[in-house]
Amino acid sequence: MFFSVIFLLILKWGATGLALKTVLTQILGVNIQLYYNCRDLNLKFSDFIKHQFSSILFFAFLAYLTSFVTFGSNQIFDLLISWVAYSFMVAFFSYNCFPFVFATNKSEINALLLAFNNLLKK
Repeated sequence: MFFSVIFLLILKWGATGLALKTVLTQILGVNIQLYYNCRDLNLKFSDFIKHQFSSILFFAFLAYLTSFVTFGSNQIFDLLISWVAYSFMVAFFSYNCFPFVFATNKSEINALLLAFNNLLKK
């Protein structure tokens, strides 16, 4: 209700305000729930907050890098190229440099790829 009053009634942002209200309400609600879960399970809440920020920075940085691979000639072609580049960069960097973004490590990823490969061979 608080965000609705600010974004919709006071600032009169319309659809943008509604979108911001929805996102902020979800972030607040999820983190309150996460806090109580961490308290009940004796886990460190700060580790999860750090993971949230590192994940956001990781994906935002890759999206920023992807914005430089477009050519501006055709929107559909640019969308396809940026999608392929972003997907490749996420796969490459999450496997080689930052597997913690997906809360895993290289050995778990290798075991999963091996199991998937064995499943395809059957």
